[in-house]
Amino acid sequence: APSAERALAAARRREAAVHAELEAVVRGRPAVARELGALAEQASVVDLVSTDLSHLTVSVKHASALADSISSKVRELDTAQENVLSAVRRLQAMVDRAGCLEGVSAAMEAEDYERAAAFVADFTALQKQLGGGGAASGEGAQLSEQETKMGEARERLVGVVRARFSAASEKRDEGGAL
Repeated sequence: APSAERALAAARRREAAVHAELEAVVRGRPAVARELGALAEQASVVDLVSTDLSHLTVSVKHASALADSISSKVRELDTAQENVLSAVRRLQAMVDRAGCLEGVSAAMEAEDYERAAAFVADFTALQKQLGGGGAASGEGAQLSEQETKMGEARERLVGVVRARFSAASEKRDEGGAL
């Protein structure tokens, strides 16, 4: 009987411990219920965030496509701008060449041969700047005419300078030869 009493006492202690654990679990039930409610609220927030992220992803993809399109247009505009600037530079060089022709004629009439030579040099530099293109666009005839006129003016200038140099050399006029 003593061992039965010991077993009974041990069983009662175990029962009391299990009962205490059970009461602790029952007392903690409202806290668990609150935590479950909080988790349910967080789940709905996560769903909202997920939906917002999906919308944001679509918006970012659209913005990226739009940026690519704008970048392409900007490159096209840069190319067009460079073409326009090149055409303006060519036109300015053509106008400057015409100015050189007028200047060399006026300088020759005024017997200002140094100025005439400067206009010839400027014309030659502009000719190099313009290159050989332009005949297809109709400006070739104008360039050719300008080159012919400048060639004639250059030949007249060289002729006058040589004649004056020869005359100064014959007279032994050092100042006139320079």
